[in-house]
Amino acid sequence: MVDYLELKMRDIRANRLGKRIAIKGKVTKTNMQYPFYKEAAFQCQSCGNIIIISQALCSEINRPIVCVEETCGRKGKFEISDESSEIIDVQEIEIDEHKDEKTEYSQRNMKVFLIEEAVEKAPENSEMLFVGILKRNEVNKQKIEYILEADAVEKIPISPSSTSNPSNSTTVRSNIKILKGIIKEISEKHPGLKAPLEEIYAAAQEIGIDRTSAEDYIKKMKQRGDLLSPDRDHIRII
Repeated sequence: MVDYLELKMRDIRANRLGKRIAIKGKVTKTNMQYPFYKEAAFQCQSCGNIIIISQALCSEINRPIVCVEETCGRKGKFEISDESSEIIDVQEIEIDEHKDEKTEYSQRNMKVFLIEEAVEKAPENSEMLFVGILKRNEVNKQKIEYILEADAVEKIPISPSSTSNPSNSTTVRSNIKILKGIIKEISEKHPGLKAPLEEIYAAAQEIGIDRTSAEDYIKKMKQRGDLLSPDRDHIRII
């Protein structure tokens, strides 16, 4: 059973804050993942009492002011205990609103924070469905913005007929751009920026581009000088 409401980015409203929603979008920027205190544990340096405080993304660490232990009541600095805290992985990305051929409006964009299992599951230029909790971020004293804290990412299938139809030049160009983003991301993880072909084919298949189409797109990129083959098993972006 689906536990979320799928919305277009332009249809997000304040009454959805704190609710579980889903948004389709194209990844335009990815950043390195980092650790985040979901539940930060602070230890009182006087009595040793542990105080657990929930934290929020895009905010400074929320620290206790006074020890809640009745016999202590110490005010001042508290040390964070990593062992008693709940620390998760987070990755900040940016997405453009999903746009099909029938839409004629300018695209919106927003920040998405991938958490836990969703981290590194949305490569640059991929089209994904992001599922999570809609939250707000204070940009400055006069402005707040919507952000999505996504714990699940689902692929938007690419029609096989579209990927294999050479007459659909728009789809071919789009898929080549997506594949180039995959190659760039994989190459950065290997010495000499050499991307293993098998890893590329596997990543492409995960977002709906079959191996035959991926091989054809790579051939096209080689022909126009975008890629170089240092050996039979690897390629590198020029």
